[in-house]
Amino acid sequence: MVVDVDYRRSVRSFSMGPIGRALIDSFAKSATAPVRSLDAARTGRDLARRLQGNLSHIRAVPGLDPAFAIYAAAQNTVSTLCDVLTSMPEMAPFVRLIGAAEEKYMPQGPPTSPLTLSQFTAWALYDAAVGTELETIGTCVLDLGDAIGIHETFRSIIRLLQQSRLGLFVHEGLDDSRVNLRELVSERQCFCVVPAGYRGVTGQLWLTRVLPPPAPAFSQYVVYGTPYVVTRPGFEEWKNYFNRSVSKLAIPDEHLAYEHLMKFGLSADHWNEYIFEAYLSHVPKAIFLAGLPDVAESRPHSRVNARHD
Repeated sequence: MVVDVDYRRSVRSFSMGPIGRALIDSFAKSATAPVRSLDAARTGRDLARRLQGNLSHIRAVPGLDPAFAIYAAAQNTVSTLCDVLTSMPEMAPFVRLIGAAEEKYMPQGPPTSPLTLSQFTAWALYDAAVGTELETIGTCVLDLGDAIGIHETFRSIIRLLQQSRLGLFVHEGLDDSRVNLRELVSERQCFCVVPAGYRGVTGQLWLTRVLPPPAPAFSQYVVYGTPYVVTRPGFEEWKNYFNRSVSKLAIPDEHLAYEHLMKFGLSADHWNEYIFEAYLSHVPKAIFLAGLPDVAESRPHSRVNARHD
């Protein structure tokens, strides 16, 4: 099976899609149209202006790494705007997709579900794509930036969140308070703060979302949420998995294909399903997984293994 995708709308750059354009049209009419969805749109505009005013105080938050604090503020803004925007009829495809996944995976973290709320929220806002142009709630917020008055500096942080994706990283040791992670395929080297508090050990494989420094003044990357530590299989088996999977994407550039795979998967629930079925165990600051996404027998809780129990 070959998955036909518009790889021009990559994780690096998003052009405006039909849902974004429809939302802008609704916002343009909101001054005179007294329907409920457009009342929500006006609320969203006011909310964005009020929330981004808090950015000037972020660095003063005690106990928070400042790079993480900037992302947390932007994430809170997008989440709050999402609550408003999803009442609009244009957003119905997202409501259906995310609602079905929430019911299936019950994302609360162990012991209820291996899907943490942070992992699921990042997927729901930035990776859960609809349509041929792969629009997400994040791209819609960015499309509406001018209409709802989001300052460009603040929008740049949201853009980094939207461009983010999962990656498979090798733990290469500690550097003071930071964890040195190297991505297997891209060879990205990231010295990361881990707000969840897990430091890990050299040689581990981490499946996680790593955010770049939010501004030139920062050097630290940020591990988003609780790390998933893949206990087995090892590097070579995962590299073979990537080779098998990217060949199913109609994307000629192998690095763009890898980025697409790690962000959107081969299906909407690709990575949610993997994490759900690969759960092995957990500690307070990390969750341990086993197996490969395309080898059902390798995942402890796959449907194949369940039939054999």
